Amino acid sequence: MWFGKYGSNQPRRKKYLAEETGIQSSTWWPHQDGGTNEIAKKELNALIGADAASDFTPKPERLIARIIQIATNPGDLVLDFFAGSGTTAAVAQKMSRRWIAVEQMDYIHDLTALRLKKVISGEQGGISIAEKWKGGGSFVYAELARWKARLGDDIRDAPDADALAPLRDRVRTEGYVRPGVALDGLTDAAFDALPLDDQKRVLMDCLDANHLYVNYGDMGDEAYGIGDEDMRVNRAFYGDEA
Repeated sequence: MWFGKYGSNQPRRKKYLAEETGIQSSTWWPHQDGGTNEIAKKELNALIGADAASDFTPKPERLIARIIQIATNPGDLVLDFFAGSGTTAAVAQKMSRRWIAVEQMDYIHDLTALRLKKVISGEQGGISIAEKWKGGGSFVYAELARWKARLGDDIRDAPDADALAPLRDRVRTEGYVRPGVALDGLTDAAFDALPLDDQKRVLMDCLDANHLYVNYGDMGDEAYGIGDEDMRVNRAFYGDEA
């Protein structure tokens, strides 16, 4: 234990290089190690165009590469729950890591998947030159099978209160409402007096998120309309031969 030169500092554990495995990182990383948001924005603009990238503040590929270098080895699996513009997946691909990226926003089509296709094709932005990246590999892109999420889409797209009224009835009768929600409140005059956007918000809050998409164990139920090919893909993904 190290108490500083004069023994009066906050105690810290002093480690020696010979005792350690892997990489030890300092607390602060200079921009030479991690890049900057400005650099990251220019990288994304070059890939998909400034208009498509205008709403994003991506992370620098060098920053993600530094984290992946410290935390993983080639062949490891990198999981990104919030894929965004796809920086983590792109860097993992270039650094010979497997990856799973998850995103719920609609821009997945025009941004994230497009970027990763360009990575596979060998784009030379970000860390490509440093990693001697020439392209290669592949990825599988899939969407969750929608169930009550369709009702949510109809609620969001309702143009006025008249169009929203039958959807309110569907929430009450078939919407798989969250436990603890008092459905009687949806027929109160106070609900009708709410602005349209607030009515939509209340109805969306009523829906049980566990029923928005089809669960893997339920996909054989004919009510969900999952095709044989989709079921085969799911079983192959999970290693289920049944």
